[in-house]
Amino acid sequence: MENATTNSPIFYETTTRVHMNPKEALGSLEHVRSKDFRNREAHVDTYGGRFEVWKDESVYDVYDELFGDYITEYNKNQKTKCRRILDANGDGVGGYIEKIQTGKRGKKERAVYKNMPDGTKEVAGKREMSQGQRILYELVVSVGNCEKKRDEHGRIIYTDDGHEIHPMRLPYEVNKAAVKAFYEQFENFYPHFKLTTASWHADEFYLNANSVKEYGIEHAHLCFVPWADGYQRGLPVQASVSKALEQMGFKNGKDEHGVYHNAYWYFTQDAQERFEDIVYCEYEKYQKAHGVTIGSEGFLAAMGCVPLLFFEHPAEGKNLPNLDPEQYRELKDVQRQLNVANDELNVVQGELEQAEKTIADAKEKEENLDDYIAAKMQEADQYYAERKEEAAGLIREAMEKHKQKVEESELRFGDIVNVMKKVSEDLEFCKKRCLELLNKKLPVNISDKMVEYWLRKNKIVRNNKWVSAYDACSNDISRKVRAKAETQYNQADTLSVEVRKQMEIAEEYMEELESDKDETNTEYGLVV
Repeated sequence: MENATTNSPIFYETTTRVHMNPKEALGSLEHVRSKDFRNREAHVDTYGGRFEVWKDESVYDVYDELFGDYITEYNKNQKTKCRRILDANGDGVGGYIEKIQTGKRGKKERAVYKNMPDGTKEVAGKREMSQGQRILYELVVSVGNCEKKRDEHGRIIYTDDGHEIHPMRLPYEVNKAAVKAFYEQFENFYPHFKLTTASWHADEFYLNANSVKEYGIEHAHLCFVPWADGYQRGLPVQASVSKALEQMGFKNGKDEHGVYHNAYWYFTQDAQERFEDIVYCEYEKYQKAHGVTIGSEGFLAAMGCVPLLFFEHPAEGKNLPNLDPEQYRELKDVQRQLNVANDELNVVQGELEQAEKTIADAKEKEENLDDYIAAKMQEADQYYAERKEEAAGLIREAMEKHKQKVEESELRFGDIVNVMKKVSEDLEFCKKRCLELLNKKLPVNISDKMVEYWLRKNKIVRNNKWVSAYDACSNDISRKVRAKAETQYNQADTLSVEVRKQMEIAEEYMEELESDKDETNTEYGLVV
């Protein structure tokens, strides 16, 4: 931010952050208050950073201060030991803390989601199961952000020594004074939140795309215990964040636009408004102390008016989740890597613009090749015409060959038909002869008188009757001759049927051949 009395802008813009850590504050308590612990963290500048602890009371002592007397009184009134609030060592405060942590009143933690640019949600935190309540809550407070100044092409602007420029960052003195003033008035603003620990962190850093160290936004961690009174059962004063918010006037309900919010949302909105009022006062003091006014001449300068300060709320209405510090740092690392990738992309886009310019120059040089391309197109047309005529000749030659094949096929099948007809006639004659044989009684002539006499003299049994061997033999021979004639007749009849089928197939083939001939003539544009 400029610290000059000339050419000062009319207004500045910044942001504020007041959000509650979504996890139990005990898990990050050493990160909040211990310098030795922080020196082991990779994102903390051990020697160049600034770190202050404004308040550090043990959680046990604060619980003893808030609930110790009520626990003692409650235990006195219990006749049975099992109903007394005590830990394994017989300590009432320790027992109450254990009861809160292991009680069934706490809700199960839900997955922490991050809204994606395409409208979907992505899990940003692990789903964990917890039945107990928190015994300590943590609020993170800061002014400004590390949004980088960019040129008209979206590229990050750096100083001569390689540092980024953060336009929405207020001077260190303004940020620290405002945060500390908010811390000092915190319990007056919210009397049901008892502070245990408060510390100032101005020692966290990251490396920019030039590998130059950049300090993150200074911020404070405020750890507190919520308490509420008016209970009819159990302790009259108990640790409860929902009841504490309710007794401070923050309840679940709809806002002036009809949108439903929980009590925590209304609390953070109120805290942010109070904090922004403090920031503006500290900002105005700082500007006046350094003689910064709107311009060097004119009425506003004469009145000592400082540039206005507006607070932007980029996350308002987006339902963005609160992340625990480790997840927040991981997300910031990803964002920094994304910014580096965007810088590299801008460089590539510049190279692409240069390549497009080179291509445009090459196209101008190619304009002289129009005549050459036209000549080549003419040669291609001539080549096409020659190939077309050659193809027509090949088609005519193929048609002639096809015609010859058809004629040869007609002659060949004509001979086959004639042969079939001759075979059919021969078979009919054979059938006729067989019928004549079947209708005649064939005698058996035996020339030898002795054989005939012997056959007539000898008797044999046929069909339970005595007959001469001569008659039996004559009947057997006649029967066999008749059976053979019938067999030959049936074979001749079957062969005749098959010949007729073959003749029908040959005639159908001849018809198809004629049809193919007509189609071929039509295909090649011939008129027969």
